[in-house]
This record gives sequence, C-alpha cells and structure tokens, in this order.
Amino acid sequence: MSAAAPALSIVVPTYNRRRRLDRVLRSLAGQRTDIPFEVVVVSDGSTDDTDEYLSSASVPLPVRAIRQDNAGPAAARNRGIEAAAGDLIVFLDDDVVAGPELVARHAAEHDQDDRLVTIGPMNDPPFDIARRCERP
Repeated sequence: MSAAAPALSIVVPTYNRRRRLDRVLRSLAGQRTDIPFEVVVVSDGSTDDTDEYLSSASVPLPVRAIRQDNAGPAAARNRGIEAAAGDLIVFLDDDVVAGPELVARHAAEHDQDDRLVTIGPMNDPPFDIARRCERP
C-alpha cells in the first residue's frame, strides 16, 4: 500500500472473530496491485481479543481500527463508511479470504462505470490460498 490518499477503502465489520479476521487481513496484505487502498476494521463490541490484536504488531498490514458498542453489522458498516477516506468502498465480511486480485478487479470494474454496485461470488478459496493466509 502507498502513503497516497487511498482510492479504495475496504470496510470489515467484526464481532468476536479474531482468528478469522487475521486470515482476512493476511489475504488483504497479499493484494497484487499498485492502487492505494486502506482497510477499516470496525470491532462491533467484541469481547474476545480482537481489539488487542488490532492494536498489536501482529496485524499484517496497516488498518484503521475502530471500536464501537455492539450494534450489529449494519451499524458497523455505516461506522466504517464514515471513517473511510477512499472514493470507493468495498465491504468484506470477517470470514472472507480475499483473492490477490480483489482490489485491482474492483477498481477496474468501477473505472468502466462509477455508478456501479458489484457483488462477487463467495466461493471457498482454493486450499493453497487459504493455507497461505493461516498464521505460520
């Protein structure tokens, strides 16, 4: 990721899924793109070690971590939008392993039509991608 203003913001609402969240963030750290993007994670009242993890050196890429009282995933997404700096918002759930082209492909689709709303398939990742996103 670049220090330039992000073109794209990835908003991830989460609640008590620290281990899964780590996989999501590892997959985002492996994006193959030069497009500047940011990751906004909204901890929706998590009571496990999610908040400690987000403030630790274990996070594999820079994130903007926000904590709010538990209000549900829609409220967490809205809070993430409020904090996002990118012109384009991509929502990912806290159990999604992003393919390495996710950012580039979203940006390419929106270059074609900036009024576009997209949803991608939610397939199980190939074993090798899921395995690379596991903690060593």
